[in-house]
Amino acid sequence: MPPVNQPTETKVDKCNRTPQEMEEFRAASVLVRQCDVEIHQILNPPEFEEAAQKIFPENQAAKLLQEHFKILEFDCGTIYPDKDKCPPDLRHFAENVIGRPIHATQRWIVAIPNKHLESECHLALKVFQPFHGGGGTTGEALFDPFSYLDVVEYVYESPNAMIASCTYSLKPYGSDNDRLRDIKRAQEWMFDNLEPELQSINPNLTVKWDSFHLSGGSFGGDMALLAWLEITSYINKPQGFGIESVLCHAPTVAGYYRKVGEYLGTKISRERVERDRKSLNDALAKMPFIIPVYQATLPRNLFGGPVGSMGQSRKEGSTLDMIKRKSRNLESTTRFRITLGTEDTYVKLEDIMELVDALKEQGYYVEFDHQKGKWHAWDVNEPLDKDTKSFLDG
Repeated sequence: MPPVNQPTETKVDKCNRTPQEMEEFRAASVLVRQCDVEIHQILNPPEFEEAAQKIFPENQAAKLLQEHFKILEFDCGTIYPDKDKCPPDLRHFAENVIGRPIHATQRWIVAIPNKHLESECHLALKVFQPFHGGGGTTGEALFDPFSYLDVVEYVYESPNAMIASCTYSLKPYGSDNDRLRDIKRAQEWMFDNLEPELQSINPNLTVKWDSFHLSGGSFGGDMALLAWLEITSYINKPQGFGIESVLCHAPTVAGYYRKVGEYLGTKISRERVERDRKSLNDALAKMPFIIPVYQATLPRNLFGGPVGSMGQSRKEGSTLDMIKRKSRNLESTTRFRITLGTEDTYVKLEDIMELVDALKEQGYYVEFDHQKGKWHAWDVNEPLDKDTKSFLDG
């Protein structure tokens, strides 16, 4: 369950509000609370909780991180509902009515191999930035079942690398524009603060800004490409900054394509999908303001993936569309590796080939690996293979 509590006695921060305005905002906050509970019930049907726990084994990337890396967490932003719909002077009042905080914190999770912590000579660390998957509705940075092992293994074996992964606004509470703002906010924090934080641990550690690497699988792959688009257009980068590589496993660059029928071994009828999708959209439309969500531990909100995508057509205004409209940055030497299983029914081969062709037409180096007999996200726990290692080596 989300942390929804009973409403408490409402207190108002200093503000100039009439009694009528306060009563109207109380009613709006009550409606938010009701819709919030309704959305949680739609996204978390009880029959999927046990199925989700069975189908996702222990994540090997998380195990390696916990055993051989120093893990640091940094807050890079506090996100509130739209201030025009939930004014700052009424936030405390809204929290008391709703019964829980109405803000979310965007975070960086930084992982440094233990072997680098005591370095006695200067060591410039390459930065690998993976994005978690989860359909955009669930997941958390680095430690969920959608975090890929290959990049973590590569960093662990590297003589000079580290990992930094940020949280981002989850659907259905946040939009693509929200996630673009998340990327910009997170990168601003990184560019200003990552190196000082490293040097507070060991003055010999610096960031190798000219060796930056993005990655992700499924929705995380889409986020990695979105980050590449946003970061390359962002002006205030560190001197010499460069994105060396983008590694994407089955990126959902034009949305998901789930056929109506079954999810996690449970039959789902078209009637149910359409009913739940309508109920979800109605609840979101009724909410006077939306409470942001930036991470959800599996299986929370996992059902949001199929509810939002089963039986749906290609997404308009997708990351693929943005890339196709992009003009080549002549200074960029970013290399791309895209993988897709032949049995993947969530991501269409045509979309991936459009992506590959668009990047090649813009002059980028692109590897495409169509992996025989593999399904969607099949390789999340697969060890680093020689082709991926060769690609990351450059």
